[in-house]
Amino acid sequence: MKKILKKIFYKTGTVFILDKCAFLYAQLTYRKKNKLFKKANPSFKVPSDYFLYETYKLNYSEYKTDGELTAKEIINWAAPYLQKCESIMEWGCGVGRIIRHIPSIYACNVRVTGLDINSNMIEWNKNNIDNAEFKLISYNPPTTLAASQFDLVYAVSVFTHIEIKYQLEWIKEIWRLMNDNGIFLFSTHGKGFDDKLDEADKTILYRDGGITKSYKQKGHRMMTTYNNAENFKIILSNFFEIVDFFDGTIYSEKFGGQDLWICKKRNNIYVT
Repeated sequence: MKKILKKIFYKTGTVFILDKCAFLYAQLTYRKKNKLFKKANPSFKVPSDYFLYETYKLNYSEYKTDGELTAKEIINWAAPYLQKCESIMEWGCGVGRIIRHIPSIYACNVRVTGLDINSNMIEWNKNNIDNAEFKLISYNPPTTLAASQFDLVYAVSVFTHIEIKYQLEWIKEIWRLMNDNGIFLFSTHGKGFDDKLDEADKTILYRDGGITKSYKQKGHRMMTTYNNAENFKIILSNFFEIVDFFDGTIYSEKFGGQDLWICKKRNNIYVT
């Protein structure tokens, strides 16, 4: 029934109502906990409720603790494959849940950059997060950033909210921005999310390699993309060597059931 109702909202163009209801429910659910967190952590800067709801979950405490944990995990997962790590970029940084913790993980200086398509979130980051640089980018690649400047690029639940038709172009752009042998760590909605789709959607997913449930606001949580991992591997392998892959149905604890990819940039290839 839940899948049927959700499909009706998408088909009738009224999914914004579903979004509003979900946001209000989240506010009511976490109101007491969030009030207690603010009282106990008066100096910790928290983004607006809607920004937090849109990019993660409306739980101030978990925004802090899970953000720090995820930052440490990303660095630990990537470390065995990094030849150097002088520059790190988060693609799709939202309101800094993860990136705000990255500088403190390293004993030595590391240049940290966050990219996002939401101008208001980028502005909040600039005003509230130190030791990192933030840049606004367009939904469609390429960016205006110079090539070959990042040793590590990570993206948590970004491909999951980009239309299928733009994923290849973003893979090319991330490849362009990375230094030789750089590491790209990211997640996708894989088999662990098949239960979110009806049979017609699953037919498209496994026939075409992916499917996007559209929404009026680009990159919004209500715009959701699902990828068939086998198809994605073929596309990705033209630009990156897949050094590790974790199926979300087996390693559900890593990214909430999303597939986790760790890839190394292929050098000396020509990309058009």
